[in-house]
Amino acid sequence: MHTAPVVAVVIAIVTLLLVSAAAAIGLKRLNLPYTVGLVLLGLLLGALAERTDALAPLEQVTLSPELVLFVFLPTLIFESAFNLDSRLLFKNLAPVFTLAAPGLLLSTALVGIALAAATPLSLKSALLFGALISATDPVAVIALFKDVGAPKRLQILVEGESLFNDATAIVLFRLILVSVGAVTFATVGAGVLDFLVVFGGGLGVGALIGYLMMRSIALARGDALVQVALSTVVAYAAFILADHYLHVSGVMATLGAGLVVGIVGSTRFTPDVRAYLRQFWEYAAFVANSLIFLLVGMAVRPGAIADALGLVAIGVLVVLVARAVTVFGLLPVVGRLPGAEAVSWKYRGVLAWGGLRGAVALALVLSLPADFAQRDLLVTLALGVVLFTLVSGGLTIKPLVHVLGLDRPGVVEQMARAQAAFEAKREGLSRLSSLEAVEHCSANLLEEVARPYRDEVNARERALATLHRECSSEELTHALWSEAMSTEQRAYRNLFERGAISESVLHELDLAVELARDQLKQGQLPGMLPMVTPIEARIGDSLIRLVERFAPRSNIVQRHRLRAVAARYEHDAAVVEVSGLVANEVDHLSRLTEIDPGLAARCRGAYERRSEEAMGRIDATATHFPHYVHAVQRLRARRMALDGESDAIERLEATGVLPLSVAREMREAVAEEQRVLHRQPVAELAPRPDELITHVPFFQELAPDDTARVVELLVPRTFLAGEDIVRQGDRGNSLFLIARGVVSVLLARPDRPLKRMATLYVGDFFGEMALLTEEPRRATVRCVTDCQVYQLTKSDVDRLCGICTGVREALTRATEERARALARPSVTLPRQLDA
Repeated sequence: MHTAPVVAVVIAIVTLLLVSAAAAIGLKRLNLPYTVGLVLLGLLLGALAERTDALAPLEQVTLSPELVLFVFLPTLIFESAFNLDSRLLFKNLAPVFTLAAPGLLLSTALVGIALAAATPLSLKSALLFGALISATDPVAVIALFKDVGAPKRLQILVEGESLFNDATAIVLFRLILVSVGAVTFATVGAGVLDFLVVFGGGLGVGALIGYLMMRSIALARGDALVQVALSTVVAYAAFILADHYLHVSGVMATLGAGLVVGIVGSTRFTPDVRAYLRQFWEYAAFVANSLIFLLVGMAVRPGAIADALGLVAIGVLVVLVARAVTVFGLLPVVGRLPGAEAVSWKYRGVLAWGGLRGAVALALVLSLPADFAQRDLLVTLALGVVLFTLVSGGLTIKPLVHVLGLDRPGVVEQMARAQAAFEAKREGLSRLSSLEAVEHCSANLLEEVARPYRDEVNARERALATLHRECSSEELTHALWSEAMSTEQRAYRNLFERGAISESVLHELDLAVELARDQLKQGQLPGMLPMVTPIEARIGDSLIRLVERFAPRSNIVQRHRLRAVAARYEHDAAVVEVSGLVANEVDHLSRLTEIDPGLAARCRGAYERRSEEAMGRIDATATHFPHYVHAVQRLRARRMALDGESDAIERLEATGVLPLSVAREMREAVAEEQRVLHRQPVAELAPRPDELITHVPFFQELAPDDTARVVELLVPRTFLAGEDIVRQGDRGNSLFLIARGVVSVLLARPDRPLKRMATLYVGDFFGEMALLTEEPRRATVRCVTDCQVYQLTKSDVDRLCGICTGVREALTRATEERARALARPSVTLPRQLDA
């Protein structure tokens, strides 16, 4: 009984996919935007389906709200978020959020008020239309941007806005739909609160689900099919759980999940799995977009639009004006905020005209109850505006980008293209030259093939030289540094793929290079490579500090700190290796492109200084933590060896040497060793506590039993170079013993710079003065190198003083001696200086 409809639906979907595939081929040859062509084809299919029995199954698939929101939208949102450049998105959050939240609210108000005044729509219906029609659809524009080579920042602004304003529009639409009565401060406040809960709650739910998915990757390591299946589950589970069960934004949940999987997965997934995932989601997005735009065209009834053409024209005009007011009114204000990068008028022009409307607007208007007042007029207006923006914007955005000059490559890209073309042609000529030694190859034939290559190499070389002559010294410097930083990032990624550095270190190094790129764009030549902490690592550090405050003896805290020291060592080792590689590459580029030797020397010198600085930190770590460095190097070597085993297994399997079952078994064994190695704790940094306290004067006379009591109370703490163990002015309640490393004691006085008063080493102690007197710390103690200390709290010291005779007297004498020393700063201070 139910077979016929199912078959009809399958036939309809297959037919639509066939039309999509044929359109993708034909529209490219006609130079017509793909999405615009699909909408026009949809119009034709809709008309034919009503008149042709063979196309009657197409009527089984309609553009329903459920189809858009629960089938197509999760795919499109997750694919965009997964492939989005998170670094550029976070950098441009201010303009993106301004357009997606305040901008959409402003557009809704402008459209609603104008339509309520100029059309038969009531104010509530007009505001509903303003909310649903203000959500932009980037699909057509982004596809064109990629074709014409538009700036990446412009792509991020368009795509980022659409991702966030889909959620904003859906939430606002539902809030307006359920609102009753007059608008008051109370109702506005409640609406704002509901919006924040729905918006933020969805993002949090999605981020959590994405994180849980990434944690489960270890269970399916190397199995691309399982990982693709998990990513699909995440995309839809996040949307359904948030929207259907928790009643928060499903769009934001899918967006949060996609961002987390994209950011964390950039290092968790193997290169093959990353490529597989990207291809799968690009295919899924292609299918979803193709079906949406065909169904949009089929949903349009030209007769209904023609009957209300005057109202549709008013709607189109109002929407375009509201969009222009929003973009040109809000973005200049955002550009004046501290730290925000201004959005140029050219970008604003493209954003205003390129705000196309699409499936979300139609899904929302079609979701209105059948008995909703003026529903038919709202549907007609929405269809008319969507059709106009898709066709007019899709056909004109490419010429607009060209007229504004946004498709012209910058000097860096021009030089990269010219250099790549020269290298490619020269390599082709080199391969032909190698055939001259083959006896059966005709010399005349080789010369015939090689002649155009030789001419092309000469032409490319002349073009490259001309480009260099036309470039200013500043542009050449920018190009050289850009190429150096690109080489640097590729080298860091290669180290990670080889297992030489962890994913957290790769994130840190990538972020540092991106910050250096920002300096270069602002006209500043990058100096030393900054040591920066990605936001996810900062969140982790904050959580660890919170745990440390309430449970300082926790193994979690100590393991985190030890791994931080290991990450610092890996960071410096990577900088040393890569900086040398980049310095050599700079020499090669300078010879190849005839760049001013002085410019090349400055760039090379900066990388050499980076290497020396990092090597100095490595030497300091090796000096103070020799056993620890040995343990870290061993872990690193084992990790690289296991990575080599994994590559060899993949290679042998691909060549057919290993049967599939044997390869899978060996791969699982290596993966298990890698997991065990990842969980293995780092070696302890410090000497035995019972050996350390013999250096402390007031513990030297303790009996063996009392020494054991002291050892039980000591809490190990690890600090990184540059961190403050205690700060001047803080309340102190702990005594510290230095187990490894070097610290400096810094004193701040009114109207004077911070002055270094003393240096403390292994066996020294500090903190007893503030502990006994309960006065604020009198100095700051800062780590010169990575350090491990043992902490003894006030309650533990009081207990020791009650058990061990002579401890309090010794502490008091030390306190008095240091107080006198601090009162005479010109006198040489003892190494054990209180803080």
